[in-house]
Amino acid sequence: LAVIEAMASGCPVVMTDVGSAGELVKHGQTGLVVPIGEKAALSRAIKEMIANQSLRLKIAAQAERVVKNLPNKNDYLEKYKKSWELALR
Repeated sequence: LAVIEAMASGCPVVMTDVGSAGELVKHGQTGLVVPIGEKAALSRAIKEMIANQSLRLKIAAQAERVVKNLPNKNDYLEKYKKSWELALR
């Protein structure tokens, strides 16, 4: 949830390859994703994000758009209901 909230707030995200990584956070597009346990890679990604303003702005804008296109609670529940209806057929 913290990653989604950061993206919705226009904050660029650097994260390890867990949780919503791969679903919402696409490396180089909506954030920077590094392998789990790779401290040096995490450090490089953070430094790159700090040093590269154009990357920061591009990633933040794309991430914000992705999050704003997520379904709201009612849409999500409707899709969830339909998926169960299809599964029960």
